[in-house]
Parts: sequence; structure tokens; C-alpha cells
Amino acid sequence: MPKSISVGVYIGIFIAATGFGQELAPPERPSAPPLSFEVATIKLTDPSFPGTVVGGFRFGRFSAQGFTLKDLIAYAYDVDNRQIFSGPKWSDSEKYDILGKPEKSGALSPDAGKLMLQTLLSERFQLKIHRDTREMPVYVMTVATSGLKMKPRTAGDGGDPGGMPILGAKIPGRNTTIQFLAYGL
Repeated sequence: MPKSISVGVYIGIFIAATGFGQELAPPERPSAPPLSFEVATIKLTDPSFPGTVVGGFRFGRFSAQGFTLKDLIAYAYDVDNRQIFSGPKWSDSEKYDILGKPEKSGALSPDAGKLMLQTLLSERFQLKIHRDTREMPVYVMTVATSGLKMKPRTAGDGGDPGGMPILGAKIPGRNTTIQFLAYGL
């Protein structure tokens, strides 16, 4: 069963959070009610399930399988889970399956879906975040002095249609974006 949690969330490149148990007033938004799922289920992942599956926001629904709460928070707030501080130990070990259906049918934008996921985490886990500034080590992705080695995809060049699995130190990518590469790294 979901537990209550209050964590700090690092937002952006150099903004981090501290203060377990502290609450930050929600960011100023128009007085419209927060976006939420009409129906959502959260259950513990079957221990025999070997990994994670992100269905994301497809077919008008959100689905995720085998994710820790820390991973879900990172996904909902567009941060890396290493940028989340002060959560209880179980938030990085217990895995959950989530299925959410929005009120309106049809395509769901990723931004709207992430706001719905934020609302769900707040309601079901009583998640509260605190934003603060913290310096952290970062990587800088630059072009080598010898020039760019990646080539743009062209029609008829053969091979897989696209995607980029992150396989440890190997990241074979095809028909993907630099933004996705940077996110994966």
C-alpha cells in the first residue's frame, strides 16, 4: 500500500532540494484545479518481475511497471532520480505499477500527463516537495575538436527505424535526438 512521503526534489540544472518533512507552497498557477487522472491504480510490482517498463502516455493512458517511487517522482518532475534528496529508504527500493486514465479520452500530452502524475503522487503518497538551490557535479556534452562523429539519418540508409537503448557504456542510437541522448546519459 502506498506510504506517505515528503522529499526534496532537484529541479533544473543547479536547483536542488533539502529538508525532509518540509513543505513548499505549490507554485503559483491560475486558480484552475490541478490536472488529475479520473481513475488510477497503484500496486506493488510482482517481485518476480525482472525490470521496468514505461508505457508512458500512450493510447490516452499512463502506465509504468516496476518503478520505484523515486523514479516516478523523477519522471513526473523531469529530473534525474539522483537529484532527489531526503526521502525514506523504501522510496528507492519498493517498486510499483501504475495505471492512470484521464477524464478526457484521446491523446494526452506528456506535459499534461506529468502534471496528472504529480497530482497522483501528492494524493496517494502525500508527497510534498521542497525546492532549494544546491551545487552538484554535472557533465558537459561538447563536440570533440576533431568534429562531430554522428551523422543525420537519411531515407533509405537501412537499419532499424529508430530508438536508443541505454546498454551500460554502449548506447547504440538511430533516428533519435541529442536531447534524448543527453537525458539517457
